[in-house]
Amino acid sequence: MTAHRSSIFDYLRNVDILMMDGLYTHPPTCLLIFRELPELAKHIVVRLLFIEQPIPKSVISGWVEKSSQSLLTDACKALSDLRLWHSVDGSVARGSWCLNKKYQESLRIALFGGGLPLLGDMGSSAVDKNSKSVEFLESYATERWEVVGYQSFMGHLGIQTAFKTVQPNIQDAKSENKSKFCQSH
Repeated sequence: MTAHRSSIFDYLRNVDILMMDGLYTHPPTCLLIFRELPELAKHIVVRLLFIEQPIPKSVISGWVEKSSQSLLTDACKALSDLRLWHSVDGSVARGSWCLNKKYQESLRIALFGGGLPLLGDMGSSAVDKNSKSVEFLESYATERWEVVGYQSFMGHLGIQTAFKTVQPNIQDAKSENKSKFCQSH
């Protein structure tokens, strides 16, 4: 998984900004990139997903214990390299981080729904030649439901019938064994 992740990240680091912004307008792509992020980077993105204002870097570093600052550095590097967030203020040590707005919006859509249908955002306007009417679907569902009910009912009767035919045989065998036992003693 790490080799796969690094090859995707290596490719995306070299993509120009306009193409990257185009990728970040497509929710499934944003979800794929999110899934490949390091764990701590995922947590940071989720925490910032609904925050519209820049967050001070000191606040974000406060989310991580001092002993795990190297993980935070790696997560910040991954988020910066992929242009998922950017520093609002010029200072590297101080300042604030803000998620890429296009990525933020598309990831929200990917995780929680909304936006255009997947085919709709690609310009597809083809009519489904096999589309079904509501009446047909209702009729088909009712018919299937009746079949399931019938099979369940008949299965239940079949078990009852089989049980009734086996039970007398068991009773006969018990009485036969009992009489043999009594005769031998």
